[in-house]
Amino acid sequence: MQYAATNFTLELNYKIVPGLVTLGKYDGTHPSITAATSTDKVLIHSPHKKNVSTSGRMIWSETNREIATLNINHSITCLATGILNPKDGKDVLVIGINTHILVYNVHDNKDIFYKECQDGAKSLAIGTFNGSELPLVMVGGNSSVHGFDTSGREIFWTAFGEVITSLVLMDFTKSGLNELIVASEDFNIRIFKGNQVLATLVETEMVTNLIPLPEHRLAYSVSNGTVGVYEQEKRLWRIKKPHLDGHNSKTKPFRQKNSCIFGIYGQKLSVAVFPDEEKCLKLLIDNLSNMEDANLRLGADFTQKLREIGTLVIQAEDSRLCNETEMISFYHELMKLNEDMINEHNIRLRNYTEGVNTMKQINAFLQKTSRLRVGQKSSDILNHCRNAIKTNNIEELINIIRRGET
Repeated sequence: MQYAATNFTLELNYKIVPGLVTLGKYDGTHPSITAATSTDKVLIHSPHKKNVSTSGRMIWSETNREIATLNINHSITCLATGILNPKDGKDVLVIGINTHILVYNVHDNKDIFYKECQDGAKSLAIGTFNGSELPLVMVGGNSSVHGFDTSGREIFWTAFGEVITSLVLMDFTKSGLNELIVASEDFNIRIFKGNQVLATLVETEMVTNLIPLPEHRLAYSVSNGTVGVYEQEKRLWRIKKPHLDGHNSKTKPFRQKNSCIFGIYGQKLSVAVFPDEEKCLKLLIDNLSNMEDANLRLGADFTQKLREIGTLVIQAEDSRLCNETEMISFYHELMKLNEDMINEHNIRLRNYTEGVNTMKQINAFLQKTSRLRVGQKSSDILNHCRNAIKTNNIEELINIIRRGET
């Protein structure tokens, strides 16, 4: 059996936060060790640096010119590196704190964007997802996942029933597209395709870290020191390390809380009724349904007007040489159709914005609903609710919210 051997040792003279260490190719070629320190700084070791900008947040050490620091002034909760702009080909650095993320261009020593994350930033991943052609920054928080593009615009958002401990983007199902893999404090690893959960992998303790491996495999570690590997939904192997400080003290109160609930009551049915909130939810879903219907009508009308424009352009060109008056009439009609299409486009744009905001309110409500349950029930209720919303079955949705099951 081959054992891992130390390749090199680097003395940094900083206390590094366990788990907050990564590698980034900030010049597109050479890897740089990047780590969070206990003094709220990010340390970057770049022995191959060339022509790095000296103006910006990043300050190079006077005693060791291979080391630079970014002073964050807040406790750092997570780090990630990856290519956000494929044309550029250089890794960016993403730094998470309790309330914000900073996306930083290390090579040019400048901010890309700084974004508030009201749900917190517990874990990060960078990659394509949910039909996006360009990579996104995915942020896992206390009970939701958000995805941002290179300008900081929110592209993806979904509610989640538990605190998120780790995220990765990878082609887990061998479909050729990335799925979002989410580990959470309820011992589960969930595989997302868009907003839908494709599969749930259940572990015996809280999953602390996820790592994509070659051949579509997923490695994971658990708070009791166990490590293992999945290929799709099949666990290939797992082994518990005999001595590894993988235990997380946050697991204790979480487990005691759940043990207390199940130990005293068992898994008994409970009913929760909130009439005012249910009324508000029905109104939100009705509004969303009306906006979707309006967009379908506008889309059909838009397609019809495109056909009319094509016909008018041909007629106007045919009459250009022989009947100037008729040609002018055709072009007047074209201008009127163009104005109508611009107005309809603006209506669809407003509907889209309102629809996104409405979905956020609905998901926020479902997020609160999931917190009324614990363990697997908390996750199941989100999936049941989303299925009811898909089929526009409001009565079934209210029943699921009240009872926690279908």
